[in-house]
Amino acid sequence: MPKRSQSIVCAAAIALGLSLAIADRGFASSQLEIVQNKQRVDGLYTNDLDAAQFFQRGVLEYRRKNFRAAEVAFRQAVRFDPKMAMGYYLLGNTLNVLGKRPEAINRYRQAIALDPRFVEASYNLAAALQQEGLLNLAVVEYQRTISLNSAFSPAYYNLALALDAQGRTAEASEYYRQTIAIDPTNAGAYNNLGAILARQGGATEEAIALFEQATQLDPNLASARYQLGVLYLTQGQFELARDSLTVATDLEPDNALAQYHLGLALIQLDEPGAASDRFERAIALDPDNVSAYQQRGAALIQAGNAGDAIEVLETALRLQAGDIDTQYNLALAYHQEQQYEEAIAQYRQVIQQNPTLAIAFFNLGKAFYESGLPQQAIPTLQEAQRLYQQQGRSLEGQEVTIYLEQTVIPATQVTSE
Repeated sequence: MPKRSQSIVCAAAIALGLSLAIADRGFASSQLEIVQNKQRVDGLYTNDLDAAQFFQRGVLEYRRKNFRAAEVAFRQAVRFDPKMAMGYYLLGNTLNVLGKRPEAINRYRQAIALDPRFVEASYNLAAALQQEGLLNLAVVEYQRTISLNSAFSPAYYNLALALDAQGRTAEASEYYRQTIAIDPTNAGAYNNLGAILARQGGATEEAIALFEQATQLDPNLASARYQLGVLYLTQGQFELARDSLTVATDLEPDNALAQYHLGLALIQLDEPGAASDRFERAIALDPDNVSAYQQRGAALIQAGNAGDAIEVLETALRLQAGDIDTQYNLALAYHQEQQYEEAIAQYRQVIQQNPTLAIAFFNLGKAFYESGLPQQAIPTLQEAQRLYQQQGRSLEGQEVTIYLEQTVIPATQVTSE
């Protein structure tokens, strides 16, 4: 038999499936900013001597992070002076640290009732409500905080987080922008605003600029690195994508989506071996990610490791039966491994799903010929010729013609003689 003609590896059939998963990572920096003690606590907040002594003891224990002792002391302080707003406020902070948030909320409310302009109490009440998932109440309280202090940037930021969590992205975007205007060093605000724009689409350049600013302010902000890398991918800036996603995976090795998207970048940079490793890592972290199996199979084919590709692509088909791209690449892997019967079966299934896929007819014709069935190869290759001509792809059609006339037909003539 003449030297086997190499199969056309069309891993690009799935290699460009840039499944943008930004939304899946949620907020890049969603931790609430809690004000534990913005006011001075060394002043005189009560005229009751016993209350003052317990209050100072509570402050001392609080600063030592001995929160249980601080709780006891602050409870005594407000028992002796039930009108000490600062006592209720610090008791609320202490209870919050101890995980007793519902009671902390009540204590903050007592502090505000005694001092309606107590900004820190209002803010921490809002934060506690937000932590409890009471977002509507938190939004109202943050707005009240801002009305008391219009330059208090943490209130704008946490309000934006609460609105974002409710899907009120237009309002959230505005408050992220106001946060940035007041505090240009807030990396989370740049990052989360970028995430909103990226999810919405249509403002990619601004989103990229915001993520870049976030990473400049906080080089270890993994989610900003990840989302920036994904956007670079969509822009075709594959080297920048690789660099950003490499940092993201270094910072968060267990981020399956970052591993997956780094694999996509490496595929585009013609590094199939490295890409396969990243897809393998993504699969280990998320065994249900069908696309990771598909992409790894394609990468293994490109790396010349069709044997391992077969196992990976068969798994992908079990997870998502009938996927035409997976079947096509599986056919290629069988073909490269000279498992012609299996390759022919897969090519036929691909053609059944898409009778106009000329490359599938071409490779099926090759598989027939290489398996010793040149007579069956001829009509299959002629159909590939017809389809390429019909689709205006003359160069591919010429390749089929050369293969047919110089390889397949001469072989049938020798056989007939």
